[in-house]
Amino acid sequence: MEDRVFMVKTLGEVLNSIENIPEPEGGFYALYVVEDAKHLTENMTCAVIFESDDDEQSYISEFAKVNRLGAAADLWLVRDVIEAAKSKEPNLTVQDLVDALNYYLDNDAYIQFDES
Repeated sequence: MEDRVFMVKTLGEVLNSIENIPEPEGGFYALYVVEDAKHLTENMTCAVIFESDDDEQSYISEFAKVNRLGAAADLWLVRDVIEAAKSKEPNLTVQDLVDALNYYLDNDAYIQFDES
């Protein structure tokens, strides 16, 4: 695997452990998923890949090219979405976290959970 690939897991596993993923120096991590995915799912395979501050804007990881992955979001944004969801509803399932991320990616807004 390419040196820039931090992890390859299911989306659910990544979201469940996102607070344990360190911030890298000299760049950031991005969440990559199957490039034609219209909707993210808990069991889909994804990759967390380092992107350097020095990369050209058009840079695409060789691992992402070979595996037909596209960047879904920067990991700091995914972390922010998950933290916001958990702050509103602390007992979320992994599917709830996926729903929160899908909602954000579709609406550029944080999901609101029912007050029950």
